[in-house]
This record gives sequence, structure tokens and C-alpha cells, in this order.
Amino acid sequence: MPDNKYESRRIEIPFELVDFCNYVNELIACRDEAAMSLSDDLLQSDGVCGGLSDSRKKLYQFSFLPEDYPEERWEFKLLADEIDEIADGYKRDMTVHVHRIPRNTTE
Repeated sequence: MPDNKYESRRIEIPFELVDFCNYVNELIACRDEAAMSLSDDLLQSDGVCGGLSDSRKKLYQFSFLPEDYPEERWEFKLLADEIDEIADGYKRDMTVHVHRIPRNTTE
């Protein structure tokens, strides 16, 4: 069952996501099928995945497992223009939805 409880947090965009946005921006620019097809997981890298969620609006949705916060999963949506702004260094912060990942208590 999906976790519907989250907090919104304004974050400075970590390097891993800037790097990922560079990758996605290149795919969008060359109209790669992975970036142009509706999906929730065609765009992937270490700790981040997602895809195009609304082709008319050019809206992408992603999930990210930040290394600095191992008990959290960040979810966020970005327009193609925002991905380009992050890749070019113009956009440096954004709001994410923070979901808590329960600790493994079987150790």
C-alpha cells in the first residue's frame, strides 16, 4: 500500500540530481524514446528513477533516495524547462515530498 503521508521540504538540489537532470535534459533534447514515452521508470540512474507523467504539459515525476538521508525517499515533479534550468545551473533549489522509509528492525 502506498505511503500517503509525507512532508514538503525545500532543498538545495544535490549534485547527484543535477547530474541526473543533465542526463535527462540530453535525452529530451534528442527526443529519445525513454524521455518522450509516458512512464514511471524509464529514466534511471543510481538512486533516482522516474519518467514522463504528462506529455501535454511536458511534466516528469521522479523518486530519489538521497545518500545523506538513508531513511527518506524524495518525490518531486519537474517540467522539462525546469530540468533544463537545473542542468544549466539556474535552478538551485526545489520542493520535494519526503517519505519516511522504515528502518529494518530484524538486525
